[in-house]
Amino acid sequence: MEIIEKKLLITDFGAVPSPADSTSAMRAAIDACGPNDAVVIPKGSFKCGTVRLKSNMTLFFEDGAVMLMSDDYKDYLTDGSWSWRCAGFTAQDCENITVVGQGVLDGQNCFCPLGEEGFRGPHMIIMDRCRNVSFRGFTVRDSANYAILLNDCYDCVVDGINVIAGHDGVHTQRCKNFSIQNCTFRTGDDSIAGSDNSNFVISQCYFNTACNALRFGGENVTVENCRFQGPGEFMHRLEGRLASLHAFINFAPADRSTSIPVRNWTVRNITADHMLSLYNLNSKREWQDGPMAQNILFEDVVCTNMQEAVKIDDGGCHCSAVTLRRCRLHLDPSVEPQPLIDAVSFDSLTLEDVTLDNDGRGVGISAKNGSLLRLSDLNGNTQYTVENVTEVIK
Repeated sequence: MEIIEKKLLITDFGAVPSPADSTSAMRAAIDACGPNDAVVIPKGSFKCGTVRLKSNMTLFFEDGAVMLMSDDYKDYLTDGSWSWRCAGFTAQDCENITVVGQGVLDGQNCFCPLGEEGFRGPHMIIMDRCRNVSFRGFTVRDSANYAILLNDCYDCVVDGINVIAGHDGVHTQRCKNFSIQNCTFRTGDDSIAGSDNSNFVISQCYFNTACNALRFGGENVTVENCRFQGPGEFMHRLEGRLASLHAFINFAPADRSTSIPVRNWTVRNITADHMLSLYNLNSKREWQDGPMAQNILFEDVVCTNMQEAVKIDDGGCHCSAVTLRRCRLHLDPSVEPQPLIDAVSFDSLTLEDVTLDNDGRGVGISAKNGSLLRLSDLNGNTQYTVENVTEVIK
């Protein structure tokens, strides 16, 4: 629990309820904030543009507090011009920052004709090269771009936040030592995204998305005790889509000079319903054309009403060691007959105590161009086809 030395109410620095602008009051309160002090947004609705946080401070939202981010993109200009990095709250080269409370940060879907895709506005929060950062309890609603974007940050906690609509929920690049827990993501775009990350634990979260739940890359990642539910409640604003895509899709983009592959993942005790697939890997696809995947484990997983279930096509790169253990995969009866596991180009694929339920329509497993296929205690549709696989162990 953070130790708060002094609370500074923004109303004591001139903040007044919206529609008046309280940006100057927010900045003044932060300037006056000493080590271990808290800037407090009280109950009520306040409006602001860009503010910069600093080290050793807490930004505290009282229950009932609403921070309406400006709906005019000109209030977020950097050096007089628009850039993709414009945001409501920023921090660079800081440590020991906490954003906490039961309030709401409302991005109002700020429209920017100069922004990404011709309409996206500022991100809600951007932090660069920061250490020991925590986000707890609050709601981000209608963020005009990403809700939380962290670059080169480490020792971070995201606990109990809610992301409603908008675009990406939490996006991390080159971050490490990270916990995301007890969160609810109901996003129009990817719920969690980013690449070149290390040492992540994602637990006790609910994912509902009109895009991917985790479009994510990095090493030493554990995802456990989570629920994935489609279709999305909030539309993907560019494509006009509500259908959920993949629960897990590799994110290793070559154009970001990705150096850390998707490796050493454990996904356990999760449920997924009405998603396009549980896991998708296609190295020929944009954003998956970097390092190959290595050592991926799915354990105690139940998937229902999937469109594809598990699809691996590593384009000759040969993903290494994908294992499914104690999993049930169920194909949506409305889709065309197809294998629940369709794997092309792999070093090893292991299925242990896996139930394949596609109502016997076609084979359960299709494996091609692999080194080793291990099959043990299969249930349901145990039919499989093998082409150019060096060794099959049953």
